[in-house]
Amino acid sequence: ELLKVLDGSLPVEKACKYTYWTKNRNRKGQLLVPTTLSPPNPKCFVCQTSVVEVWVDTGEMLFSEFIAKVVKKRLGFNEPSVSYELGAVWEEGDDADDFSENLPKTLKNLPGNGVTDGATLSLEDFSQDLEVKLLVRHRDGDDFDPETHSERIHVGSAPPPRRPAAEEEQGSAAAAAEGAAGGVEGSAGKALAGGKGGVLLVLEGTGPSAAKRPAGEEVDGAPSTKKKRP
Repeated sequence: ELLKVLDGSLPVEKACKYTYWTKNRNRKGQLLVPTTLSPPNPKCFVCQTSVVEVWVDTGEMLFSEFIAKVVKKRLGFNEPSVSYELGAVWEEGDDADDFSENLPKTLKNLPGNGVTDGATLSLEDFSQDLEVKLLVRHRDGDDFDPETHSERIHVGSAPPPRRPAAEEEQGSAAAAAEGAAGGVEGSAGKALAGGKGGVLLVLEGTGPSAAKRPAGEEVDGAPSTKKKRP
């Protein structure tokens, strides 16, 4: 079977098999059960040769967050080494150089021209024999949908969903309402209000000193000319 694979006459997925060791014999009395190989997962960056895309805010995300949340958490690297056109900017593992001065920097402020929209990073992990090309795409942090991307990170070629427009409109309306309320508090009131007890005279004033007085009550020592309706 190996010779068939080497000379190309038999595909690897047909010639090779996984073999599982079961705790109990199956209906055929087998403990070792061979199965065919599964096809490559099109969404797995290890199985595919395509470039992995990640969407982040390059002006907001720190390099330390990028290593922890993207490279290790999302891509599964254990001891990553990160480099781009300038050279290496991070290394882990045996005989690794010290690049700790880059950790508190944002992506766009890394050495050279920084990591901005369209930058390609080379990721390597010798402990897993893993190598990946990572294409960085910029998306403003406020444009991420907080319900689906609370950490403002998206891995995939398709752009992440944006924040719903309704939330942005509500935020603008709330800010406008607060500003309007602040202006009304200091404005003078000029109105008459009616009630069961008679006509109320609203005096001009600013702030809390303005008060409502019933008609007929003296104002500054002089009786009011307003008369109560029968």
